[in-house]
Parts: sequence; structure tokens; C-alpha cells
Amino acid sequence: MSIAEDLLFQRQLKGLRIAYYFRIIISTIGIFLISITSQDIYSFIINLSLISCEIVVSIIILKKLSHDYYRYITHYGVIGCVMDITLMIGVPLSWYLVLGGYEQVPLSFFIKINTYLFFFVDLVITSLTLYPLYPVIITVGRVIIEVIFVILAFLDKRSIITWEYKDVYFGKGIHPGDIFTNLIFFVIIGYTMYKITQYAQNTVREAVQYEEKLIQQEKLAVVGSLTAGLAHEVKNQLNSISFLELISSRFTDNERLYMKYIYDSRDRISSLVDEVRALAKNEEISYTIKPHSIQDIIEESIALVKMDPDVKNKSIQYEEKIPIIVLVDKNKIIQVMLNLLRNSAHAIDDKKIVGEIIIKTKDQENYIAVKIIDNGIGMDQNRLSNIWQPFYTTKGEKGTGIGLGITKRIIEGHGGEIHCESILNHGTTFHFTLPKQE
Repeated sequence: MSIAEDLLFQRQLKGLRIAYYFRIIISTIGIFLISITSQDIYSFIINLSLISCEIVVSIIILKKLSHDYYRYITHYGVIGCVMDITLMIGVPLSWYLVLGGYEQVPLSFFIKINTYLFFFVDLVITSLTLYPLYPVIITVGRVIIEVIFVILAFLDKRSIITWEYKDVYFGKGIHPGDIFTNLIFFVIIGYTMYKITQYAQNTVREAVQYEEKLIQQEKLAVVGSLTAGLAHEVKNQLNSISFLELISSRFTDNERLYMKYIYDSRDRISSLVDEVRALAKNEEISYTIKPHSIQDIIEESIALVKMDPDVKNKSIQYEEKIPIIVLVDKNKIIQVMLNLLRNSAHAIDDKKIVGEIIIKTKDQENYIAVKIIDNGIGMDQNRLSNIWQPFYTTKGEKGTGIGLGITKRIIEGHGGEIHCESILNHGTTFHFTLPKQE
């Protein structure tokens, strides 16, 4: 979950809690009102049971929302809507029983008892959650109730259809225009609250996205300042490696090869510092583009990453080798390979299996496609959608969240593309392309 999504979720969670607090307050007031207005024990029991049930369920849900039950937040909102709709049925039903039930009152009574105020207050309460779905549920539920009441009224042979309001309000009449007006009222008010809730949700989403942007900018500013201060000192320390040249004549050919690896690593460290600083300041960085064999780059990357204690015991298979020349900054692409291979090794460690990493290359017209496949822990879609965000990491305290951001900058800086596919508990595949020499 990104920072913006988390902030929006917290606001929606707060709105849901407020909605349930309001339900408890209104229900408590309702108990007081029915205790002084009820004229029949049956209606009192029905209303008291419904309202008490709503209070108890609201308290239970509030308690769950204070713990680790956030994944059910939508379900809890729907439960509240269903309870409210049930009360919309219970109120007119209790009044109907007070008046004597079917023996004394025609079923047309139900469409004369319109709980407009309760309906409107309920819409306002559900709108506090910033979930447009809830006002829709309330509106649809109220319309269905009205339609059921109308059908019951028409089925009652004692009801009569009339255009006289006197017969409607003081007799057994049913006014078609009144029915139509009620339905239109419910739909218009419900739709209005839906749009208001949707607008509020979008406004809050834009606000939290802006907050996330500010947070990211602050982090990048800190990284930029820190990197600028360290760059000079790091490069000074790396320059001491150059003293190896003084004793290079004593080295064997194999030792000179290792010395070359050391020099290349020194250059990559220096380049990495510049890359982090450029990332923090959102600056472009120039690359030293030369023709290199993609096969040599991959094989050198494997040799280097095998020196890492976290990777040396992992099986890395380089399949479908293609000795094609690509136009790249060699050290930068090795840096990309090292980062992706280490990520794969860590994913395998998290799954606690004897994993395997496979590298494949494929010729694609003007580009070479490279795939790095592992059978590690993988990622769900939520994590997968955020891996390119600055400072987002799936490694906890072990990760910095800037490795993949730099990797993406390097690949795109070479005119290539990079993307990732992953299935939780099955593994991850990174794909990237590099331009070929014509």
C-alpha cells in the first residue's frame, strides 16, 4: 500500500468509526423516544429489539476496527447499511401493529408512513465514510422497501386508487402521483449524496496524493543533501585504490584480472553516488555509451554477484546466450544486473528454499530482451504496483527503496524499458530491453 493509499484508508476508517458512533447516539435517543411514545407492547418490543441490535453490533464493529480487522472495512460498512435498512422496515411495521395490524388497517398504510428524516440522516452518516457505495446501498434499499410496500398495498383488496388526497390521508386510498413522487425523491436525494460522497472522496484522495508528494520530496531532499556531502569523501577514499598500480607489476595475469574487477567496482561505486544524487534532484545523468557484448556483461555480472555472501550459494543459470553487441554504459548495466540478481537472491531467502535464478536473453529487432527469473517468495499485486516508487521496499529494515528506482532510470536512460511480473509464493520475473548496435 502506497503512502497516499494508506492516508486515504485512514481517513475512510476514521469516517466509518464516526458513522458507527452516530448510529449508537441516534439509536440511544431512539430508545428514549419509543419508551415514551409506544402505546403497544408489541411495537415497543420490535423497535427496542431492532435498535438494541444496532447498538450492540455497532459496539462490536467499533471494537474490531480498533484492532487488526482493517481488511474487512468494506464489509463493516455494508453491515451498517443493512441494519439501517432493517430499521426503515421496523418503524412503519411497529406503527402498523399499534393500530391493530391487518384486521384493522389496510396495507396501504405502509406507503403513507414515509421516514424521510431517517433516510436523509442515514445518507449523511454513511457519506462520512467517504465510500460512495454506502449511500447507493441505502438508496437502493429504501426504493426496494417502497416498491414492496406499494405492491402490498395494491394486493390488498381494501385499498382503492384515487387522485383525491383526502381519501389518501384519511382513508384507504392510494395516490399514484404520491407514490411516484416518493420514489423520485429517494432516487434524487440518494444520487445527490452519492455524488457528494464521491466528490469528497476524490478531494481527499487528491489531498493525500499531494501529501505523499511532499513526503517524497522531503525524503529526496534529505538524500540529496546527504549524498552531496558524502560524494566528495567517498570518492577521496576510492582514489586510494589507485595505489594498486604501483605494485601491479608483481601480479600474475589472474591477479590482474581481479585488480580490474576492483577498479571497475570503484568506478561503479563512484557512479552510484552520482546516480543517487541525480535521483534525489531529479536530474538527468550522462552515460558513456560504447559497444559491448551482452553475453560478456551478463557473465561478468554473475562472477561479481557470486562474491556476495547472500548470493554465492544460489544457483544462477545463464540460458539462451546470445553474443550480440549492445550500445550501453557497461558499468551501469552491470549495476542493474547486480541489483536485480541480489533482489532475486533475497526473495529466495525469504521463501526459505533452495531456489534458482535463471537469466535469458532474446533478440528482438533493434533491442535485446533480458529476463531474470527466480522462484522466490514473489509479490502480491499491491506490492508489485508500488515497487518503482522511491523509498518503497519489501525488505523491511534491510532495504532502502532506491535500488529499483535507480535501475529503472538507468534502463530508460539507455532508451530501453523495464517491467516486472510476479505471483505471490511462485516467483518474480524482471524484463528489460537494451538497444543493439546496428
